[in-house]
Amino acid sequence: MKKAFLEGVMTLLWNRVAFRTLVAVLVCLLLYPLSSSAPIGAQESTVRTITIADGTPVHLYLMDDITSKTNRAGDVVHFKVRQSVEIGGVVIISAGSPVVGRVIAIGRNHLMGHSGGIALSVESAIAVNGAKIPLRGEANVKGGSRGATSLGSAAWFGPVAYIHKGTMLNAYVDGNQSASLVAVEMSK
Repeated sequence: MKKAFLEGVMTLLWNRVAFRTLVAVLVCLLLYPLSSSAPIGAQESTVRTITIADGTPVHLYLMDDITSKTNRAGDVVHFKVRQSVEIGGVVIISAGSPVVGRVIAIGRNHLMGHSGGIALSVESAIAVNGAKIPLRGEANVKGGSRGATSLGSAAWFGPVAYIHKGTMLNAYVDGNQSASLVAVEMSK
């Protein structure tokens, strides 16, 4: 059975009509990417530098749960951009881009009802061109009354501070920043 199959394949390959058809199909497949990458008009790409003004808002949401009980000062905190940042109709920072921050201070809850506390800072976002855009912004939270179950336990230990995943906050571009983007323009 294998021998019959191999003989059939060999006959097909040596058949002139089939061979020419196969060559024509292969040539078309090889040339197709070259023809589809060049549209009717030629493309010209230019590097465009855009300035992002100091104080431009960047809307974020928190990707981690942070507590004064488990986190430490210096821990990395992850955010994502909620809404794209556009300058002159050009997206500089796209929605969903990663943003990095840090826990800058943790206040532990302790005796005599002292509540825990958390302070976060936002450091930088990633632009569409891969550059880091410095940001500024902070969040400070103090433990609420939900940590204590009774007046007696509140006198012993204060409540833990929490910042939950999904919490929204705003950061701002720190200083005037430049972003170099490649703009592709069609010529006619």
